[in-house]
Amino acid sequence: MRIGIATLSHDNDNYGGTFQAVALQHYLQQQGHEAVLLNAGHGKVVPWLRSCKELFNHPVRKIQENRRHNTFVPFWEKAYVFDPEGHRSFEDFPAGVKDYDAVICGSDQVWHPQYLSQSAARNFFMLNFGDERLRRIAYAASLGADAFPEGALAEIQACLQRFTAIGLRESAAIPEVERLGCQATWVCDPTLLHDATFWRGFMTEPLPYSAEKTLVQLTYRWKTACSVEQVRAYFEKEKHLRTVIPFSHKPIHNFHRTQPLTPPQWLKAIDAASFVLTNSYHGMLFAIQFRRPFAVVPLAGRYTGMNARIRAVVERLGLSERMLTADTPDEIERCIAAPIDWDDVAARLNAWRAQSVDFLTQALK
Repeated sequence: MRIGIATLSHDNDNYGGTFQAVALQHYLQQQGHEAVLLNAGHGKVVPWLRSCKELFNHPVRKIQENRRHNTFVPFWEKAYVFDPEGHRSFEDFPAGVKDYDAVICGSDQVWHPQYLSQSAARNFFMLNFGDERLRRIAYAASLGADAFPEGALAEIQACLQRFTAIGLRESAAIPEVERLGCQATWVCDPTLLHDATFWRGFMTEPLPYSAEKTLVQLTYRWKTACSVEQVRAYFEKEKHLRTVIPFSHKPIHNFHRTQPLTPPQWLKAIDAASFVLTNSYHGMLFAIQFRRPFAVVPLAGRYTGMNARIRAVVERLGLSERMLTADTPDEIERCIAAPIDWDDVAARLNAWRAQSVDFLTQALK
């Protein structure tokens, strides 16, 4: 089959976001399908005045963000296969998509309210294009929030009713789809459709540092339930680990810890880590894939709704003890000492992977 994938791929310089797109595309290709990424995004360029203001207010961060983007470009060019029509804005995406047998939306937060509240982005990420013969499938689509935007419920419901099958990345989102009269299945993230051997095949670049006794910190600049800095300091002082942070969001404060890692190096850093400290969903998933001891710090404030994706996975895989909700020495030691039965984790993960593969296989029949 010829399959188009609507996901967050264009200019998405996020490690997890990049690898989830690679994972789904490669999986479909392995099954004999011709799979391409439908390359669409916001068409409006950031006004030059706003861009200059950001550079003036946060010069180091802006320079680092540009450096990070440029680090991702060569990998995208090598790893992605895009729709030959080229990049288009959401507004310009055609009403009809020719020569495709199926289109899939997902993974990542393609159903986040910020997209679904905008008609053009909603039509793209909810596959509201093409004729009726087109098979529309959601695979590991995520809301990244507690609910669909109330102001667009009628439009969202109309889109959902056109789907052949709906697979969600978070079990907590299933009731939200069901209240609009549709059925949904909880499936694993696309990165979990592959095993560690597959991902190690991407580790083609050496690390720019010695990986011995490293704490790899994979965190976004979101408010957390406890202090990541306090936890990191404990590992550095008590466990004598050296911290590595890929493109720290505090580049001056963490100058000696920051490493500008390419996507392949990011994978290798996790695989070689003595410990992984993260508030990143995909950072946690790859720590599990590579059987690395880890602690995941929940988010707080307005980002609390994003914890559901992490909590559901650790509960399903028997890893709930890896959630770190306090930065006291006793709590950190409790998390470190919590045993991990990696064989049991693998068995649970393989069962979930098999169920997810079956969902996708049936949806594409």
